[in-house]
Amino acid sequence: MLPRRLRCAPRRLSALFTAGTSGLALTAGLVLAPAAAPAAATPSAPSHGTPACRELRVPAPGTSVTVAGRLCRPAGPAPDTVLVLVPGITYDRHYWTSRPAPGAASFQEAMAAAGLATVAVDRPGTGASGRPDASATDLGSEADALHAVVGALRTGAGGPRYRRVVAVGHSFGSGVALAESVRHADVDALVLTGYGHGAGPLLEEFGRSLHPAAEDPVLSHDHPPAGYSTTRPGTRARFFHNLSDTWPGTVLRDEVTKSTVTSGELATLGDAYAPALAARVRVPVLVALGGEDRLVCHGPWLTCTSAEQVAGVERTLFTGTRLTAYLLPESGHALEAAANAGQWHGFLAGWLRSEAARSSG
Repeated sequence: MLPRRLRCAPRRLSALFTAGTSGLALTAGLVLAPAAAPAAATPSAPSHGTPACRELRVPAPGTSVTVAGRLCRPAGPAPDTVLVLVPGITYDRHYWTSRPAPGAASFQEAMAAAGLATVAVDRPGTGASGRPDASATDLGSEADALHAVVGALRTGAGGPRYRRVVAVGHSFGSGVALAESVRHADVDALVLTGYGHGAGPLLEEFGRSLHPAAEDPVLSHDHPPAGYSTTRPGTRARFFHNLSDTWPGTVLRDEVTKSTVTSGELATLGDAYAPALAARVRVPVLVALGGEDRLVCHGPWLTCTSAEQVAGVERTLFTGTRLTAYLLPESGHALEAAANAGQWHGFLAGWLRSEAARSSG
């Protein structure tokens, strides 16, 4: 039997967001505080040349919505592995395509340098993907949309047919990847970043930071429909970044490229963290968190004092598979915005090689 504190985690997460989003009109925006620029990250040396990228569009099943993404692969022969990248709430593909610091590689560039193909998708309702009704855009419908993308990659709709597909998520996007794996059993591994069964000290405050996207100065020009929300201006630095490990330009870019979250996603947020869901996973799992993540870590369940502490908690939930944990020092919730993200990219590339060798052996 799971400890009661872990069995109650999903309900606690849902309660925090319900409390946070019920009083949206009362929350004032926060001001970005100046911070010294972090030490420069060592740029990833591209060993496979400049990646070739193109748009990918896949119809979502049972809807008129199309899921859009950016498919990149290294120069030369097509690899047999592709990573499907799912951003979290209030993010779109920019999370994976943006460079965290001058001279550093974006996630897509780093994986291409490691010889891997990637497709950075816009979740339904974000970026270049279709915009369905907010209440219908939830964990289940997004898992099914991701399943369509995985199928297209395996059958060659994205160009080559990929033998191995790894779902990589961030935050709620990790929950979507997790739900897709359990529902459809068609990915070979899961990489869950910014995801863990914990509630950090800023989680409730983050819920209160949301306001209608139609009222937001960045997004209002796109006329978001009812039920679409986003973060209030100037608040993302506090919730997603550790300013001592984030370039100032990265923080500003995050504000101007931000996206939305739907009422359906918020209503099913707790489902993404259900212990029963984790227990049904049967593929290898890598959980990656930032050491200064105040949304997931430093709370009553996940302290994130070490990768071993994270692994110890998560292995009590992911009971049907092999789980590895990684902690990126100094990073906030958005690992791909951290100046030292290259350290994480290197670890991930090694883990993927190891898992591919294990599965083929």
